[in-house]
Amino acid sequence: MNPSNRDIFMNLIMIERERQDKKFPNKDKQKAVTLHQWNTILTEELGEFAKEVNDHRDVEACIELAETAAVCLRIAEVHFGMDVLTQAFVRMAERTSAQKPAGD
Repeated sequence: MNPSNRDIFMNLIMIERERQDKKFPNKDKQKAVTLHQWNTILTEELGEFAKEVNDHRDVEACIELAETAAVCLRIAEVHFGMDVLTQAFVRMAERTSAQKPAGD
C-alpha cells in the first residue's frame, strides 16, 4: 500500500519534532516558556511558511508548514496538561459528531 499525502506529511512533522527534541532537550526549560512566548515562536514559523509560499517555493513551503505543525505539537506536549487535552478532545469529538456531511 502506498503512503498517502497525510502519511508523508505526518512523518515530516515527526521528523521535525525529533530534530527539535535533539536541539532543545531540556523539557523543564520548555515548560517555563509562556503561552505568549510559544505564540511568538509559532507566528515566526508561520511567517517563514508565508514567505516560501509568496516566493513560489513549494518544497520549502511544505518543510516550513511541517515545522509550524511540529511547533503546535510541541506546545500541546509541554504547555497543556492531560486535563486540558482531554477536554479539547471531547469538544472536538462533539463538534465532529454534530457536523452534517457535505451536500446535505
